Amino acid sequence: LLKGGVLQCAEAITFGMPFEVWKTYMGTYREVGTIQAFRNVYKMGGVGAFWKGWQPKMVESFLKGGVLLFSKEAIIRTTKSFGFGDVTSGVLGGFGGGVCQVSVMGPCTFLITASVAASADGVKMTMMQRISKTYAEGGIGGFYRGGTALMLRQGSNWASRQGITDFVRGQFRSMRNLKDGERLSIAD
Repeated sequence: LLKGGVLQCAEAITFGMPFEVWKTYMGTYREVGTIQAFRNVYKMGGVGAFWKGWQPKMVESFLKGGVLLFSKEAIIRTTKSFGFGDVTSGVLGGFGGGVCQVSVMGPCTFLITASVAASADGVKMTMMQRISKTYAEGGIGGFYRGGTALMLRQGSNWASRQGITDFVRGQFRSMRNLKDGERLSIAD
């Protein structure tokens, strides 16, 4: 859980956040082009504007990284114990891990999007005010708008990554005549 969380936070605080804010601005204001969107975000507060909503992003990153690795590995171990092969287990584990991520990502993604959009519109609201308002208007479900699409995106994303990784790993094992369970190493 800790390893996945730390890795995700390192990715998010470096290049992940600026690109997410930029993407969110472009998604909110579809009539604005790529370069103009970049300029507009910069005008909202300089370089720091690209880290707007970083607090929920760090919570999201830490939790989703841990949830993904924990659930993915648990599903892979379970499916292998039922006799599924490496690639099938990897695809199922990746998909399940991605779906589990949405339990964390849904609310945080919603809050980041709302924060960026509100800043662009000049609305001043703290994160706690935004959370209270969203909960008052829609309960827990208010934080999961677009959750089905997010679930399918994350599930297919991680299913393909894990499945392809396990397929390639199997091909290398086969080429090197390694038995199941033997580790691949750079020295091989």
